[in-house]
Amino acid sequence: CGVVARDSIESTLSVQKGAFVVLAGDDAKVGKFDTLAEAVVGSTAGDTIEIRGNGPFVTEFFVIKHPLTIRAGKGFRPLIKNNQKEVVQRQSAVLWGAEASCLVLEGLDLQNVQNTKAPSFVVVASGPIRAANCRLFDAGGLGYHCIQCNSDAVLKNCLLIQSGHGASGGWGPWSPSHLLVENCVLMQLFNLGLLAPGVTAEVRHNTLIGDIGICWGYGLTRELEAQQPGMDVTVVRNVMAVRNVLNLREAPRLERSYSSDEAKALFLRAICWQEDSNLYFAPDVFIGMFDQQHWEPLAFPVWGDLEAWNHFWGLENTGSTEGLIRLQGGDLPAKAQTHPKQITAEDFRLRPDSAGYQ
Repeated sequence: CGVVARDSIESTLSVQKGAFVVLAGDDAKVGKFDTLAEAVVGSTAGDTIEIRGNGPFVTEFFVIKHPLTIRAGKGFRPLIKNNQKEVVQRQSAVLWGAEASCLVLEGLDLQNVQNTKAPSFVVVASGPIRAANCRLFDAGGLGYHCIQCNSDAVLKNCLLIQSGHGASGGWGPWSPSHLLVENCVLMQLFNLGLLAPGVTAEVRHNTLIGDIGICWGYGLTRELEAQQPGMDVTVVRNVMAVRNVLNLREAPRLERSYSSDEAKALFLRAICWQEDSNLYFAPDVFIGMFDQQHWEPLAFPVWGDLEAWNHFWGLENTGSTEGLIRLQGGDLPAKAQTHPKQITAEDFRLRPDSAGYQ
């Protein structure tokens, strides 16, 4: 069986007859189904589910247990969301891939609108994931990450928006993996979470808006002191309108205080940072080291100054600049609180009077 439903896979609330078409590896039609859950059950490893309808398709929680591609049919832009009326006590997601699955998502709109009392996500992928031309929107009662990934991940030409109601947002590999984020727009509290040693991350041609650009931590100081491998991070041609470009978020709290020299040595051992031609607007600090319990800067901050940032990493001639970033959509974090569904990719384009406009 390809899917395990924790509530009922039969209780999918929005039905469009035959909209979910299962295709074999040679694109031969296997069958038509009325709901996504039924289509997953009717598929096998390596199949494609093509959605030939716009929806919205409202679905209950289920788990995908085998490699699968889910894509929009030609001429369609399907919207899939969870049940806003259901109050959930456990972790949930619009799409949840088990460890044995490899998910490929193409051309989908996915919305987490659930009233949950536990962390909720738009997509959880325990195995590898590839997402292209997708829009992910998190407005759950206790959102966590738009995408939670435990393995290799590629995200291209996607829009990720969190309305600000949740605890954090972003993409968090919990185990060593490779992460590529390219030509995307991310607007969340924490945009990219790198939460394990050994991660290799490439962040290219994106726009990041929110409190933190890249966050790492959760016990990482203890692992680094035990000489675990660090992370390789390459950041190229991004617009980063964030309060912190890079942030250590230790949970629940740092076991001891760090002097400025110790904190700097910890960062340099944790991350090999390479960059080229980024545009920064960091009004608080470029680097922050935070204790989750007290949520205050610890040890050393590299204040909002590109010269100090370059000196910290030993960077020269990167082509990166800093200045006041102005976007076509105005104050987008405020707009996400009031009219999040009206935000489009065009809102994130630089205005002619913005730093970095060409």
